[in-house]
Amino acid sequence: MAEEKIRIDELQASISEKGYDWEAGVTSVSELSVEEQNSMLGLTVTEEELKETKLAIERAIEEFAYPASIDWRNHKAKNWTTPIRDQQSCGSCVAFGSLGAMESRAKIQKNDPNLAVNLSEAHLFFCGCGKCCGSGWNFAPALNFIKSTGVVDEKCYPYKGVNQDCKPCSDWKNRVWKIQNWSAIANVSQRKENLAASGPLIAGMAVYSDFFNYKKGIYKHTSGSLRGYHAITAVGYDENQNCWICKNSWGTGWGDNGWFKIAYGQCYIDTQFNMYAIGKIIPSVEKGCGYATYSLIDYYFEGTNRILWAYAGNGWRYKRIAEHEVAGIVKLLSESRRLYVCWDGNQITFVRGWKN
Repeated sequence: MAEEKIRIDELQASISEKGYDWEAGVTSVSELSVEEQNSMLGLTVTEEELKETKLAIERAIEEFAYPASIDWRNHKAKNWTTPIRDQQSCGSCVAFGSLGAMESRAKIQKNDPNLAVNLSEAHLFFCGCGKCCGSGWNFAPALNFIKSTGVVDEKCYPYKGVNQDCKPCSDWKNRVWKIQNWSAIANVSQRKENLAASGPLIAGMAVYSDFFNYKKGIYKHTSGSLRGYHAITAVGYDENQNCWICKNSWGTGWGDNGWFKIAYGQCYIDTQFNMYAIGKIIPSVEKGCGYATYSLIDYYFEGTNRILWAYAGNGWRYKRIAEHEVAGIVKLLSESRRLYVCWDGNQITFVRGWKN
């Protein structure tokens, strides 16, 4: 049977008839051809994998404690997510779904919602998978690439939605962010606990023809054929509305400014796909300059070594000081109202005191 596009009037009528709570209409992707729409999917999964995951989920019956709702777009009056991206006509959704979760977790682990983190989907996809726009990718190899090789920032390797060679910037090895570990979570209750405690998760779902017309509300598959599988980022859930809150990678012209809600159990999101949690994130070796944030300056004796510490740039920086430098450093600290430091990674490379 040929894949079809949806007639909006018929879809809207069907939504109303079934009593579903979502709105369909014209979106930035709904008027594309079927082939163009399908190119925006790209989560590769075999029927055997779906069956194995389904069995694991059915066996995972342990209950976990979690709050009634969480939305990392507005948690404690702060936005811990990063902006909506656009994968364009390339099956790179695994890269976008994975890094959407990683970027948010970097902010959460640093306890800094304003942390400037924009990781390169191009580096992850085109260096980890290759020229895979037409074939897509899977979660495990993507996460293993982040763990072993790491992912650079967007400026080092900007994204374009076409196949390209793996060509990050020349100093890319000094700009990679890595993860120590990752885990697959089958238990739906455990997913909610992990999401609420540690941040967004990577998720997978089936996509049907009507999903391209989604504008807002709690999506339930209403009509249309299966088009393929898609990777997304789960940024929250709501027990009262019985739905997941998710981030897509089709730009802000689709959905609710790029976001969507999907009812529990819909599109295999709970029944045949694991969700994936990223562990501790190891940031790139960063360089920078700034004032010691809280003026928490001290030095102590470590054996025969003296260490100057400064908290700047959202992290502790240090400088080993020689015996002949100690008196000068003590004088600098005692006479300065502010300390300006530069650093390379965690090591201080420049120190200057300001009396005013």
